[in-house]
Amino acid sequence: MLAFIGSLCIFLGALFVLIASIGLYRFQDLYLKMHAATKSGTLGSGLVLLGVALYAGDIHIITEVILLILFIGITNPISAHIIAKTYLNLNSK
Repeated sequence: MLAFIGSLCIFLGALFVLIASIGLYRFQDLYLKMHAATKSGTLGSGLVLLGVALYAGDIHIITEVILLILFIGITNPISAHIIAKTYLNLNSK
């Protein structure tokens, strides 16, 4: 049962990453592209990692995956904020 739920999480995560890449291709504005990349990309990568943890079932892998999900959840919004500030600084001069 955990293998099925893990596979479902991996599939849903891949779907969210696909949606994020389509958003990067289709949107024209930088802010819309950043929104698509950070929101869907973070959720997608988190779901893929959660699926890997459920599929593996080892406590060591689950611990590493939880740390990776926390790291991605912290760094993606920060990097998007830095990109937005850099874009504003470059265009204001």
